[in-house]
Amino acid sequence: MSPPGYIGGYADWGLVIGIFALLLAPLWIVKYPAILDFPNHLTRVAIARNIAKPGFGFAAYYRFSWHPTYLYFDLATYILSFIFGVFIAGKIALSLYILLLVAATRYLLKSIKAPLLPFIFWPALVTYNWWFWIGSINLLVGFCTGIFAIGFAWKNRETGFNRRFFIALLLLIIFSASCHPISALLTCAMIIPILFSFVTHKPVRRLLMGIFITLVIFIEILLHIHYHQPWEPLTNLERVRWMLHDFYAPASEARIMKVCLFAVFCIWCYYKKNTLKSYFMPILLLVLIMITPHSISISGDNDMRCAMFLFFLVPCIVPSPQSKSLRIVMSIIIIGCACYWNFLQMQKQQAAQNIYNEIEKIASILPPAPIIRPVLKFTGRAADEAPLFLTFYRGGFTPFLFASTLHGLKYLKRPDCPAIETWERVEMSCAGFYDYLILATYEPARPDESESELATMGFVRRFSGKYFNCYAKRAVLSQK
Repeated sequence: MSPPGYIGGYADWGLVIGIFALLLAPLWIVKYPAILDFPNHLTRVAIARNIAKPGFGFAAYYRFSWHPTYLYFDLATYILSFIFGVFIAGKIALSLYILLLVAATRYLLKSIKAPLLPFIFWPALVTYNWWFWIGSINLLVGFCTGIFAIGFAWKNRETGFNRRFFIALLLLIIFSASCHPISALLTCAMIIPILFSFVTHKPVRRLLMGIFITLVIFIEILLHIHYHQPWEPLTNLERVRWMLHDFYAPASEARIMKVCLFAVFCIWCYYKKNTLKSYFMPILLLVLIMITPHSISISGDNDMRCAMFLFFLVPCIVPSPQSKSLRIVMSIIIIGCACYWNFLQMQKQQAAQNIYNEIEKIASILPPAPIIRPVLKFTGRAADEAPLFLTFYRGGFTPFLFASTLHGLKYLKRPDCPAIETWERVEMSCAGFYDYLILATYEPARPDESESELATMGFVRRFSGKYFNCYAKRAVLSQK
């Protein structure tokens, strides 16, 4: 017998394609997705593609090699760039994450025999989350792989586990780890109770409920002890305002997620036993999770990493609504929220295009292979890393690319600067290394450098804009 809300045949794939198309709109309606790390990732791929071409000058400053972690975005963009070019390939790699998330949700629902309505629309609520806008696409793709792994383990739980099953599960976990180690660890944490239920013959939903409650309550408490963050008041309207009007508000996003999870628990308790006593557990849970600190979302980020998994465990533990009308109403509410959220994202994306257009104008006046230094106060907004597109377009050197053993990119030359040098200032001893300085003029990212200080270092203004000013070294200009 099909569960309530079951949709068979090609209709469910029609829903998947429709949701995928809806979620792609904010990404493709503009030329430049306003994602913090997007120019950083694209520039790394451009270095990998063009390091042997002398016109870009990359070989003098970088060495690139493939590394088995944080692999998805760089590798997918690199392969696709041979057909579409690096920039479009990067946008396609972002789109594949959205497709994976929607397809993984469908597979999970089919595996646990949960209703497609309303849960097939679940991804629309969390696709454009805080992790997406800061550019942690590898983490999110690893998370999607984890959802596939949970569904795969659940689907094979009743038929038994054999060697082929464990090999396939191991490959999924390895792929998740190659995207991001944290996503692989969380995937294993979700799979263990499913395997345990097969051995002990205990209800898997009850075990997952225990995992769910334990993660929500204790993860933030343990992180609070680790990071020693101060407690915050229960209500913080300023952070809610950030959540509604800006891209980056992890604490508010975590708080809103918790309230949604509490509502789900209330629904679960209502179907289990419609008495006042049945609400004791969710009310106690709400009190516990709301008094835990939210500031760790900024310092540790780990509660947000778990929040996505917790969100997708909801269909695994919540009974299916029996009423067809209720399923339709819930689906309409979710779709309405998703459309409204996507509309906000499209507005913000459109507003951010002026920043990138200004970067294009600066790139047009730069020579090939320039040595560029962005100077700004890092705020976590997409504009902070926009100057990295200059290196993407013109080649040369910039000091703020992801370069570590884990990322595979290594600097061969760097200025001999004090360790305290940051994005905000350029030390006099370092100024001789750079040909161009890009100063942010937008608030609150205005740097501490002044025109007179830059003149002392030998720089003159070459471009003035609303968001950035470009300064060139006099010696470089005299060589033209």
